[in-house]
Amino acid sequence: MAATLLPTLSPPVSRAAAAFLLRRAPLKPSHYVHPPSTLRRLLISSYPAIPAMCPLSTMSSTTAARAVPVRRDLLMLGIETSCDDTAAAVVRGDGEILSQVVSSQADLLARYGGVAPKMAEEAHALVIDQVVQKALDDAKLSESDLSAVAVTIGPGLSLCLRG
Repeated sequence: MAATLLPTLSPPVSRAAAAFLLRRAPLKPSHYVHPPSTLRRLLISSYPAIPAMCPLSTMSSTTAARAVPVRRDLLMLGIETSCDDTAAAVVRGDGEILSQVVSSQADLLARYGGVAPKMAEEAHALVIDQVVQKALDDAKLSESDLSAVAVTIGPGLSLCLRG
């Protein structure tokens, strides 16, 4: 999956995703790699075993947060393109937000009286590179500093990255 996904991403996003996958993921044929499960496995493998009485999914967010050790050294780039705004943020493993960049489509919303999917998709394509690069620049990081990249996989507009 990674081999077919990366070419569809913009250059900064492709480089960041490729750097993460090449550094962290085992090499496998593309039809065996599923990005969400690969990322989950990689993140879980970076933590020591969690002695829990119940699965994390059944815990409150506060309890789950205490159950998983904080890894301040983890750096994640998050990219959001599900509807009308294009956003990117860099966050540490302890939740500290290092940068947050949003490109609003408020002018398009006003002009068309709401979200115009085709126009929103074109606006995403025009600004995604700059939004991602500004988020990295504001955090004073490069793609190679990232531990993970998180992207919108749906539901949403067709520009959403789908696995």
